[in-house]
Amino acid sequence: MDINSKAYEDFLNMEQNAAPFIPGFKLKDGINVWPHLRICYFGDFYLGCESYLKNNLGFHPGIECPAFDLPPSFYKQLTTLTQPDVLIFSDLACHVEDIDGKKYDPYLDPLISEISRQGMRPLKLSLYLGGELPETFVPTIILPIVTIKNHVIYYTSLPDIPGYEAYFHMCVKQNVFPIHRVSVLQSHARVNAYAELFTKILDMIKPRIVILQEYYNYRAMGMAQACYQLKIPCVEYQHGVQDWPHLPYNFQWMPERGYEVVPEWFFMWGECAADDMRERCKNQHFHKVAVTGKPNYCAWRHGELQDDPDVLAHFLRKIEGKIPICVALPLWVDDKKFDAFRRMLAQAPLNWIWLFRKHPLYPSSESQFVSEYSYKIESDFCSKLNLHTVLKYSVHLFTGMSSCTLEAIALHNMEVTCIHEDSQLYFKKEMISGEVRYAELTDDMLKSVSIGIKHYPCQNKNAYITQDISLFGKTLRNILTY
Repeated sequence: MDINSKAYEDFLNMEQNAAPFIPGFKLKDGINVWPHLRICYFGDFYLGCESYLKNNLGFHPGIECPAFDLPPSFYKQLTTLTQPDVLIFSDLACHVEDIDGKKYDPYLDPLISEISRQGMRPLKLSLYLGGELPETFVPTIILPIVTIKNHVIYYTSLPDIPGYEAYFHMCVKQNVFPIHRVSVLQSHARVNAYAELFTKILDMIKPRIVILQEYYNYRAMGMAQACYQLKIPCVEYQHGVQDWPHLPYNFQWMPERGYEVVPEWFFMWGECAADDMRERCKNQHFHKVAVTGKPNYCAWRHGELQDDPDVLAHFLRKIEGKIPICVALPLWVDDKKFDAFRRMLAQAPLNWIWLFRKHPLYPSSESQFVSEYSYKIESDFCSKLNLHTVLKYSVHLFTGMSSCTLEAIALHNMEVTCIHEDSQLYFKKEMISGEVRYAELTDDMLKSVSIGIKHYPCQNKNAYITQDISLFGKTLRNILTY
């Protein structure tokens, strides 16, 4: 287990005993800042411990309190908009796929057409935080946020956090790395700045519900806080695996009234994930859970985002007579695993064809394999097809620990080989059931793929992703008519 996973487990075990002080972990504005502490912990250990050392053991003169705004002309534009039923709030960084030269968000963009199908009005807002401004596939209003001021509150003037001393002592007692009070207050200041801006925007356009993904960044938490204050239902739509010890989702205890900066609703891909989230949200009455399916799969089933017929035809000719194995990139493994993977490719039967679908964020990942074993690999055509089209024509999935593992199992009746050691944590249930196998050595990789090919198609009973594509619309209508 790496240091971040161990740190997360230690924190979550500590949180189980934190009930005496979590409800009172509030500032004078009434906001419970325990979620800020959790997210600080998650970020500090995400890539090791370097961030933790810098943020918690370094010198802290105080905190920066920003204030954000929009150009006056933009507010005028907002006044011309028809009131939406559903506001989709996204980040341009999540537009990771390219369709006809336009950026597409596979997590949220598929919802737009379904909202319209339900007879509701969608509106999509995305943040622009600098860099090249992309053209989006779905009509999007881009928020050109600017910082209008940034003042410092020095350490000697910082407010106390009720319950912080009790938390610190519990960390010492249970050998958990404590988060510095300054880090918690800094997170609150940034989230609060976004909340003030979004409150102004929401008050102008008056959506009936807001949907976002990945709530645990400053912008999304600010939107959730603004929705809470305006009594607008806020939804986080699942975007990946949330199993133990993924810290942002594995709440070990929640106060009765929940958290202001965490969305009211969690829309989940399937019953397994929903049941897990319900367990994490028990003993409180604010946060709710619903099964609504996976957006990109629903869009694919509805016949949207059709594959180019010529590309599909070339792809099918390339794999004809072969056994197609989808490789979900990037693999995210060390040099030793790369060498084992390279030897596996060399030893694999010639009638196996490896579908290296380029990762949208890392298009050149593992490119050396594509050139070295071009006679065994197809990359060009499968990278231009929808992921579910590629999975439809595959018999096995090979990956590091991609979340499409669950799509392959639940939606396309295949088994999966994972080679990243953390897959043993994130897909523990699936490994126990035999749907996923961890492989470290070349022989293990070859054996696992061979077993998967023999078992295809599998009658998997995995309920992590539902195949019912009607649930999102039904849930949306129920919330808005409540």
